[in-house]
Amino acid sequence: MALTDHCDVFASFHEDGFNRIVEHIMQQRPSLFNYATPDLVQSPDRLCERIVVHPAVSQAENPLIKQIDYLPIIGYDGPFGFSFGLQLTDLKIDFHPGNIINLPPQLNPPLSEQTLALTARACAGLSCPDPEFIERLIRLLPDPDDEKDKRDDSPKPPLNPMPYERLTCFCLEVFAVVKAVRQNGYLSLRLQGMEIKDILPAGLEDSIECYISTMLKLVVFPKVRIALEDLTFEITDYLSVEPTPISADVPFNPDVSKDQIAIFANLI
Repeated sequence: MALTDHCDVFASFHEDGFNRIVEHIMQQRPSLFNYATPDLVQSPDRLCERIVVHPAVSQAENPLIKQIDYLPIIGYDGPFGFSFGLQLTDLKIDFHPGNIINLPPQLNPPLSEQTLALTARACAGLSCPDPEFIERLIRLLPDPDDEKDKRDDSPKPPLNPMPYERLTCFCLEVFAVVKAVRQNGYLSLRLQGMEIKDILPAGLEDSIECYISTMLKLVVFPKVRIALEDLTFEITDYLSVEPTPISADVPFNPDVSKDQIAIFANLI
């Protein structure tokens, strides 16, 4: 059976092509995947992972890292904070039936029909300050009795980094199972399950998974959804293209199978 037996236009996107594109984007727009405090922006070699970039990035003097604020110390009103870096070092997708990503048992492999898997490796580093420097700060702390009746609501100046020898680094592997759905006039992604590999204790792992899954559902996925009306467009004054309606002949549109995602459309 021809791919266009039940539609006029067929387009597909293979997982290999997607993963190659992601790899190129990571090398050509590294600031989308690397975040750090100002001192690390100036010295990227101090980050946990080396940033691999395309030569054109250096030639154009494009940024390697997106700058973020120093991490404050809760309850400390002094001028210092932690240096911090966060890097996404790997990102891959695997369409049903799944042959790239080895899902952990918690996500019930293999992939079910019409689902796709995502995996990402994230590394973070926090500066542990010099103990002697902390001792000097302790001696400069105000007397708690003198601070009882004081309240300063004035804006605080930007924090400065505490001196440190190197970042304390750790990396996490995150796995997710996602489904593409058509609902309320939109083509969107729905999180089916998520797992972070090998974190103890279990409560810490559950808390991080809860935070990341909530962020994906409320922040990331809503921004990548596509209005179905946006997939309807005119080629000429007399010819338009729109997604093929769901039917017995086209039960899924988009169709996630055979290591690719496919879109079916009709000419109207």
